[in-house]
Amino acid sequence: MVAQRCARRRSVGPLRTKLARQASARVLRRAEGREPSVWGQGHFSRASATESVSFSGIVQMDEDMHYDKVEDVVGSHIEDAVTFWAQSINRNKDIMKIGCSLSEVCPQASSVLGNLDPKKIYGGLFSEDKCWYRCKVLKIISDEKCLVRYIDYGNTEILNRSDIVEIPLELQFSSVAKKHVGISVYFGNDLSDAIQVLDEGCFTTPASLNGLEIIWAEYNLAQEKIKTCEYVNEGNILIAQRNEMQQKLYMSVEDFVLEVDESSLNKRLKTLQDLSVSLEAVYGEAKEGANSDEILKKFYDWKCDKREEFTNVRSETDASLQRLVAWFQRTLKVFDLSVEEPLISEDAVDNIDEILEKTESSVCKELEIALVDQGDADKEIILNTYSQVLQKIRSEERLIATVQAKYKDSIEFKKQLIEYLNKSPSVDHLLSIKKTLKSLKARLRWKLVEKNNLEE
Repeated sequence: MVAQRCARRRSVGPLRTKLARQASARVLRRAEGREPSVWGQGHFSRASATESVSFSGIVQMDEDMHYDKVEDVVGSHIEDAVTFWAQSINRNKDIMKIGCSLSEVCPQASSVLGNLDPKKIYGGLFSEDKCWYRCKVLKIISDEKCLVRYIDYGNTEILNRSDIVEIPLELQFSSVAKKHVGISVYFGNDLSDAIQVLDEGCFTTPASLNGLEIIWAEYNLAQEKIKTCEYVNEGNILIAQRNEMQQKLYMSVEDFVLEVDESSLNKRLKTLQDLSVSLEAVYGEAKEGANSDEILKKFYDWKCDKREEFTNVRSETDASLQRLVAWFQRTLKVFDLSVEEPLISEDAVDNIDEILEKTESSVCKELEIALVDQGDADKEIILNTYSQVLQKIRSEERLIATVQAKYKDSIEFKKQLIEYLNKSPSVDHLLSIKKTLKSLKARLRWKLVEKNNLEE
């Protein structure tokens, strides 16, 4: 069982150096085919665990990116030189409960059939220890194989469909492991993802709403004309027209209600609310500004430039690390007695100090992209983009609120109309109407008498 190691960072410098060393060691392990899938503690390392890595740091989890936040964590997976996955030590009991629940539920569960939902959480059978872990599908490789990520640890694996099962609703909650060192935030990946969510699932005005609003306005006008009518014959005509308009309105309401019911309106609203909360947790209060596509274009251009810069730096890092690996391999051959023609020490001689210095410099450059604060121009681009994204979210939320209000009114109208058409008047109600009519007739006669007297 692997022991837990976690600490706190006192400054940025030690973290850079330690992560640089870890990154170098990771590349060497990867080159030799012995990289562990995850690293962590005890029960948590069932999906992990041949070694534990200790590091110190002000850990900024994706869901809580406040820069003064300090949290003790257990590292669970290294993704690259500046990106890793970690679990808060406060979630230890949660991890144990999840493991126990999955061990009871998954063996009896059926394998998934049909299309796999990338947003849904499944149970996956980890190949190394044959234990069950929560996972999400990242990619469908073939009819039988899928690439999944174990969301409570961060590592990925290709699984057969037969090793992926449905899990109950109570296990469908957010991941325990969080992706960390801010490289995705540095590139504005969270904003790019938010823009994609807004574009792909954007809720638009239902096609039936415009027609409904026109007929509803005509129906209300017909009602007003009846109220102000003074002549019986004209009133009968207006009532007939109102009833005809009422039937059209009912059919229009039916179409509108059906369209809204099929639109997953509440689900979309929940997506927007969650997106808004997650972005506000990272960027805080948005500044007011005009809605402009030029801001988004500027963001994408900036993002491409930053990505190109990072790609160049990473290529330099990979080249330096590969050169270091090659030096180690040549050095090993000098001492390998099983080789028919072993190398002599002169064959392996290279300026190792220069190689190490270059490797450390390259890794540190890569780390600095994420660790060094962005300039004012970069921050302005990101904050402007964030404001635009938030405005788009609010605009869509307002549209949904309008449609929901109209939907509520439509349901109420439909209910009242059905009740009216199906309701038979009672005797008391008819007598009440008769009495009212007699009263009106008597008043009308009195009015006529007064009029005649005045004329005489």
